[in-house]
Amino acid sequence: REPLFDLGFALLPALSKDLQFMSEAFFFIFFGCSILFFLSPLVSQQMYDKVDKRPPLYTVLMLIRFGAVVMFAQILRCVTFLVTSLPGPNYHCRPGSIHYDPPDFIEVFTRLDAFFGCGDLVFSSHTIFILCCALTVNKYANLSRFFRIMLWVCVAFFGSLVIAARKHYSVDIVVAWYTVPLVWIAYEHFYPDYIPDSLFEPLEKNEKDPVGTDLV
Repeated sequence: REPLFDLGFALLPALSKDLQFMSEAFFFIFFGCSILFFLSPLVSQQMYDKVDKRPPLYTVLMLIRFGAVVMFAQILRCVTFLVTSLPGPNYHCRPGSIHYDPPDFIEVFTRLDAFFGCGDLVFSSHTIFILCCALTVNKYANLSRFFRIMLWVCVAFFGSLVIAARKHYSVDIVVAWYTVPLVWIAYEHFYPDYIPDSLFEPLEKNEKDPVGTDLV
């Protein structure tokens, strides 16, 4: 099917097939840098302990929060693209493309392709990961206002790259931009960071005998 009209497509010039890799390259650089930050407390905790009025960082806390929000957001994503299938805007999804390779009945259940799919559009999985990385870094990193602004500029720039590469419609990016933060806020409300005082004490707090420490 022919791609739908999209305001983002009208405003942003399309990247050629040879330049489409730019969005993937940006994604893996951003994602890789975020993972390095998540793992940094395993290398040196000293640099964080010296920061005034900030609790120390814990890799497990960051990875749990990141993974949980990604999981819930992906569940919502699966529901949305299963109930409504939009025509893929990418080059290999268009009518007459020699690169289009539709799956057969068995491959519908067995093929795993995160880069050349055509129907799983609303909303963008890559944007879910980028937003979860940014939200985690924004929460736990001791960044200045300038670097926080630059962090979210990178998120917006990535969304523009994805649209310019014609890998998603603008609606796929916009829906991710408000859905993932809402999932993040809800998860943070119901499951705040919690560190037990001892590995041998229960993780659940008792109102009469509170155990552990909440991290705000």
